[in-house]
Amino acid sequence: MATTKNILVWQSSAVECEQLAALTYNKINIMLIEHDHDFIAHAEPNTLWVTPTLTTEQWKALSSSLSDHPDAMLHLIYEQPTMALAAEIESAQNLKQAQTLWLQHTKQLIQFFKQHRKQCRLINAAVLYNQQEPFFDYLTENLISLSGAEQLCSMPDFAENHAARISYIIANQLLTQTHQSIKILQELEACTHLSAQPEQNLTALQKVFSQVISLFSQQQTDTQARHQAEQIAQQTQQQVKDLSAQKQTLENKLTSSEQENTLLIEQLHQVQEQLEQTYQQANQDKNAILKHEKEAAYQQNTLKQLTEKLAQTEKAHHQQTEQQTQARHQAEQIAQQTQQQVKDLSAQKQTLENKLTSSEQENELIIEQLHLVQEQLEIQIHQNQGLQIEQQQQQSLNSSLNQTIEQQESRINWLIRQANKNAKQLHKASWSHRRRLNKSAAQIKATDLFDANWYLAQYPDIAKTTLDPALHYLIYGANEGRNPSAKFNTLDYLTEYADVALDGANPLIHFIKFGQYEGRKPDPLQKRLPAPNNV
Repeated sequence: MATTKNILVWQSSAVECEQLAALTYNKINIMLIEHDHDFIAHAEPNTLWVTPTLTTEQWKALSSSLSDHPDAMLHLIYEQPTMALAAEIESAQNLKQAQTLWLQHTKQLIQFFKQHRKQCRLINAAVLYNQQEPFFDYLTENLISLSGAEQLCSMPDFAENHAARISYIIANQLLTQTHQSIKILQELEACTHLSAQPEQNLTALQKVFSQVISLFSQQQTDTQARHQAEQIAQQTQQQVKDLSAQKQTLENKLTSSEQENTLLIEQLHQVQEQLEQTYQQANQDKNAILKHEKEAAYQQNTLKQLTEKLAQTEKAHHQQTEQQTQARHQAEQIAQQTQQQVKDLSAQKQTLENKLTSSEQENELIIEQLHLVQEQLEIQIHQNQGLQIEQQQQQSLNSSLNQTIEQQESRINWLIRQANKNAKQLHKASWSHRRRLNKSAAQIKATDLFDANWYLAQYPDIAKTTLDPALHYLIYGANEGRNPSAKFNTLDYLTEYADVALDGANPLIHFIKFGQYEGRKPDPLQKRLPAPNNV
């Protein structure tokens, strides 16, 4: 089990920090914190660290340092709220600004404790002035290995110095009469591990009251000051009565609320752990979604390429389907004609049957005609059966043709991948080949038949690579049937000029070197409008 590293820090006013840092106690080191260094990492036992009121940036730095040392336990002594607000009143321009600064600093202290409640304990400095024995017992148990903690009993009486000031009285009034201040004090008290009991607060106020009377009794010549002192004394007496009543109420509620507070703290710890787990799971789900989006984008690009490769095959299949449709229409027309002929012959047969009774010769003639009709019907039926057989053969031929097309597509895809793989290996292995490719790339760039911007816009997957677009076309693009620009069609050029395909030459390089001088066209299969007639 790892040993806990206990660190004691006293946050007070700048003047008091300098006074504390100048003191020396037996076996106790008093050090002033330098916030540009990680003092937690270098903290030594039996050391009291002192620091003025922390700024927002210093709170963040202390939070980060404490998170980096999970074995550390920070025991933070904060200044008594009345004394802290009195110090703000003396340094600020007005009371409102002083109260705002005190609220801001206190909220930062509470927020820091809630963030590091497992590594931080708050101690009210009033304990040092009014309840020294419990505080020294706490030090001996958790922080300082001394046989007699009473050696700290000569701590400077800062509370005595503050109580003699008017600012202390004004600060006490602000804290007890403002709803927002009372709420913050209650929240700070709930977060504090060691704090002054109500009777100590009452004793402090009584001491303040007696000092105020002594202070203003010396100024009897000043009628206005004496009048103000009497008003303050009356208010202080009323506060003494109110605090006495609060003391009795708190004592009655103390025994019943301790167990509830312990249970609430445990529940809050559990909720905080659940929220941390939920936050981590949300981050994992977000990363998984981003990964799936990237995979989907890659699959869409692949599907687009496959669609372009199958376009020509679908075109040929469409032409064949049109031919089949025309043949089926012709067969339907022949069948309709045959049905009409059957109807006509049936009508003729009916007419002949009606005339059969009139004459035997006529009957024989009708019989002969019926035989002829029957022969014609049999011939027509045989013709229809032949058309049905041809249609079935045509369907079988279409099915075989579709299978052959799929096989050819698979073979073409395999050949393209093999060609790209071989071209990539050759480009890496052969210096002379790379030199020829660079020369050819410069050659096609010099013409308007290669447009790098159009090439990247037409095939966005190439923009993700670092390869020059011209080199990509020479190494991979021509093999994959890609076009270097809108003015040159790779597949149409190879289809129209089979000798170029048999030669294995790059179609664009062949056109630049030979084709344009031989009268060949860069896009030979492109449909063009006929020339207008001369008027």
